[in-house]
Amino acid sequence: MTGLGLEGALRCRQCILQAAKSSQRRTFTSTPSRQKHGALPTFTPTSSAELDTILSTFRSKVFLPSHLLKRHRDLVFRKRNHPVLTSEPVTVTIGDEEIQLEPIDHIADVPNIRKELGHLLRVMKEPSDWDNLPAFLEGLFLAKRKLDGGLVDKMVRMASEMGRQGVVMECVRRAGTTGLVLNDAKHLRQVMWGARLRALQAGWSEEGMDKALLQAEQIMELLEDPKHSSKLGVVGEHPRTLPEVNGVVLELAAVKAVKYANSKDEDRKVATYATTTLASIQTHGNFDFNSDDWHDANYKLQMWAPVLHGLRLAFGVLKENTTLAQDIRNTTRELGEVVSQTRTIVLANTPQDGTRRGLKVYDDIASSQHAS
Repeated sequence: MTGLGLEGALRCRQCILQAAKSSQRRTFTSTPSRQKHGALPTFTPTSSAELDTILSTFRSKVFLPSHLLKRHRDLVFRKRNHPVLTSEPVTVTIGDEEIQLEPIDHIADVPNIRKELGHLLRVMKEPSDWDNLPAFLEGLFLAKRKLDGGLVDKMVRMASEMGRQGVVMECVRRAGTTGLVLNDAKHLRQVMWGARLRALQAGWSEEGMDKALLQAEQIMELLEDPKHSSKLGVVGEHPRTLPEVNGVVLELAAVKAVKYANSKDEDRKVATYATTTLASIQTHGNFDFNSDDWHDANYKLQMWAPVLHGLRLAFGVLKENTTLAQDIRNTTRELGEVVSQTRTIVLANTPQDGTRRGLKVYDDIASSQHAS
């Protein structure tokens, strides 16, 4: 090494040591006005210590670094700066919280997002555990950790199965900070399916129907928000044009009319939603499915059986409205044949002692007192 190079290296080394000594004599602080994202997401205690540990790890190893200014991130992640953190406490202020910084090893400490999310979902076994979902999604979103679409759908489905559709809706309303937007067809179907499940979980009771229909209508309103209304694979296509989305709203309105309004469309909702459902079916053309793929048949059966159910009930309610009723009759005839075909394919590929999601949806409808 030349004399000039040696002198530069020594000078650089001295700068690092001086910075370390200086940092030991004072704490590093970040005023609220200089924070990148404001306060850190906080979690409520859950049903298990294992789940608490997972959430705490995400908070300290993934969410915290995304809130730090660059000089603090350098302290946390650069190994040459770790002696500063271990020799004397270094704290930062994030929101109203004083946090002591600790060394983080990118490889050993930062969790694998996909792997740990799977772990997290496996241990969320109590309904109250889902209270932490909005804060968790917010932390991931602000840390710019994009979730796999399949995991998002699974998360929404599991929360709904636990009866926590309200938490899911909170995440959707806070899409700007949680990232749960409905401009993905699968996400939208899953969230709308949660509204339908709400009615099913309540045994199609009047109170349950009111809440389920209200949630479905709120979802449709949210689709008008630009965050949720971008195209779904086809230029100019709007999320609310999906038949299986409109069909769920129609089904809920029609069941409510049949069971609790003496089959009368007193608020005109059945006619309104039947019209939009028929229009969405016309927009999307036909009811194609792959007859050689029972997985596709099962998925289509799950989606189309509620649409058919809603249309059939609507026909009974709107039979005096001859023009609309005739359009419903023609569509139900075609859709009924497709639902029957998909059911046959799925049945042929279902173990004798097992079931499929599409078959369960179909059988639940068939066994209901309001089936038509």
